[in-house]
Amino acid sequence: MARVNPATLTAEIWADFPADGEPPGRDAGPAALAIGLGAVWALPADGARLLRIDPDSRAVTSHPLPFGVSEIAVGPDAVFALGESGAVLRFAPGMEPVTATPAGPALRLIAASGDYAWTVDDAAATILALDSRSLAAVRTFRRPAAPDALCA
Repeated sequence: MARVNPATLTAEIWADFPADGEPPGRDAGPAALAIGLGAVWALPADGARLLRIDPDSRAVTSHPLPFGVSEIAVGPDAVFALGESGAVLRFAPGMEPVTATPAGPALRLIAASGDYAWTVDDAAATILALDSRSLAAVRTFRRPAAPDALCA
């Protein structure tokens, strides 16, 4: 991962993410990145753990996940992860992960903002608004097309 200094327009290698068993320097970056809660959050390609990277010290803390994860997003008080099975995980730093499975097994993409986490249900052609604390579905929106990205 590279960090760009906006004042000098120079870049530096800020963190290296070798795949398990691969030597450093290989092109095996994280599967997903998100920024918030005072950290950079990275999801290694294996999806089995969540990495918290302190932006000042570059110290990395690894948090094992209870299931494979493919997407992450950061809200105001938690990190949200979308499991490959359609389950959603809420990780509040300092607390144990809480999992829930909203309606629809074909979930993909996740975003978070304010009181909601958002995800796309391809099977139902909808976007789900989930309560950011309980992960209960609070509203469903018909989606006009199949999005490639989701932000909130």
